[in-house]
Amino acid sequence: SLGPTHPDMLMILKNLCGLLHELGRYDEAKPFYHLAQRSLESALGPKHPDTLESLHNLSMLLQDEGEYAEAELICRQALQGYE
Repeated sequence: SLGPTHPDMLMILKNLCGLLHELGRYDEAKPFYHLAQRSLESALGPKHPDTLESLHNLSMLLQDEGEYAEAELICRQALQGYE
């Protein structure tokens, strides 16, 4: 088993998130976005660009679901990581 923080696993997980999101299967995508974010943060740290990108992607999913307040909060969290 490669484990949840192996680079190949993270790449596949990010691709699955994007695919489910694009298909409009938000309820299925959301837990994978959270898993990707946690795994990236664990593997790379909270300020790594890939971790921050995963936060942004999660905020976009939340925006598409109409969860604007939560989307804004997470988007701001990602933005702070770049400061």
